[in-house]
Amino acid sequence: CHVPALSVYTELKRPTVPRFGIVCTIAMVLCCTAYSVTACFGFLTFGAKCKSDILMNYSSNDVMVNIARVAIALVVISTFASVHFSGRSAVEGLWLTAWRMTLYEAEINARKRRVVQTVLWVGFTLFIAVAVSDISYVISIIGGLAALFILFFPGMCPCLFKEIMRHRYLTHFQWALLFTSIFYIVMGVFLFGESEVLAITEDLKPKNLY
Repeated sequence: CHVPALSVYTELKRPTVPRFGIVCTIAMVLCCTAYSVTACFGFLTFGAKCKSDILMNYSSNDVMVNIARVAIALVVISTFASVHFSGRSAVEGLWLTAWRMTLYEAEINARKRRVVQTVLWVGFTLFIAVAVSDISYVISIIGGLAALFILFFPGMCPCLFKEIMRHRYLTHFQWALLFTSIFYIVMGVFLFGESEVLAITEDLKPKNLY
């Protein structure tokens, strides 16, 4: 997942960009292989009736499928910490910036803030898990954020704009970078809005879980 990418990079034995690229490549190959195999066999088994969550096609009394559900739950639980760490770090950074705290001031109540953030984060996650019976509702809405991660945020790269604005007259290459950034921003906002509207519209329709 791209969210904890920075924390994964810092945890490498010898953190370098080439080594990180190898890790990302291996991870993507494994994910693509697992997803492709699952999708192919799911379609071969159920055809057009195959649901987005393939486990929903099986009976709740199937022992092997229930083992798979437990395994997925364990995977989610084990990866929650790394994803939460990235989210908590982002919230922490926004909090410190908003209150203009120094490093010394930030360390005074750091433990208390982290505990409060973690409790709220886990509590909110559990509330959603209990309140929403079908995870596809959540995935369809959150999926729209991919447009922001893939297009909008790279287009808003502050280093790029800072470098461009330093020059009074722009070269052809700098103009190309500027228009590319604008294109990324516009496409990111458009795809985000479109996917969110479609997801909400689809979620408002009643679904048969069984």
